[in-house]
Amino acid sequence: MAQWDALVARWHPLGFQGAFGYRLRDFITTGVTTGGRQLGCLLLYGAVRAVGVRDGLIGWTVWVRHENLQQILNNRSFLSSRMSGCRLWPVMCS
Repeated sequence: MAQWDALVARWHPLGFQGAFGYRLRDFITTGVTTGGRQLGCLLLYGAVRAVGVRDGLIGWTVWVRHENLQQILNNRSFLSSRMSGCRLWPVMCS
């Protein structure tokens, strides 16, 4: 994933300091079978164990959170390619 690290370090407004813990780094493409034009980069982390606002909003008790936390992901970074041709994507970057 050296290419992913380099792209995000260079183009993301916050840069890239490294990833730790449970994570998934991947490229967003138009499809491997169609030549796979790169549209952006995505970094997902495992959920934070306890966030009172989130847990209260979805009605989780301590036991329910323990049973369901593995179904939650956090979006850590999203970077769209300037060459993607989509004018809305820069607004959605985090």
